[in-house]
Formats: sequence, C-alpha cells, structure tokens
Amino acid sequence: EGLAMAFRERPDVIILDLMLPQLKGEEGCKRIRGTPVLERTPIIMLTAKNLDVDRIIGCVIGADIYITKPYDSQVLLNEINRLLQQASLG
Repeated sequence: EGLAMAFRERPDVIILDLMLPQLKGEEGCKRIRGTPVLERTPIIMLTAKNLDVDRIIGCVIGADIYITKPYDSQVLLNEINRLLQQASLG
C-alpha cells in the first residue's frame, strides 16, 4: 500500500522501515530505485536493525540515510531538511 501511494503521490522524501509486515523494506527500496519517477527520491531507512551489515545493505540497495530506532526526532527532521535542501540545489 505504501509503495502504491509513493508511485501515485511522488513524495519529496520516503521514510522506509526494513521490517514491514507484507513486503521487506529491502525489496521496497529496490522497487523505488527501479522506478523512473521515484529513482531519485531520497530514502531514509528508519529501522531497529542496527548491525553494520544492515547499514551496508541499506546503502547498497539505495538508502540515502540510515537511522536506527530508537531515534531522536530532531535528528530525523534535520536529515529530512538536509535531503530537501540537496534536492532543491541539484
């Protein structure tokens, strides 16, 4: 459902968890990156998976930012703002 909404709404930033009930976040990220209208949309992985290998996988599959839970909401907002500023410049 979230992917369908992203394809339809074309958000400026996507926040994606790796552990989703129906579709793994890794697969969702790959689908987003493989879709021309969303391939450049910044993706923030927000997840409880905090191993180094998880971070590496997140980056390899296309996440721009990887934040682990529990997280500081101000850090998340700062990262969103930074990604939006980068998008407006480039």
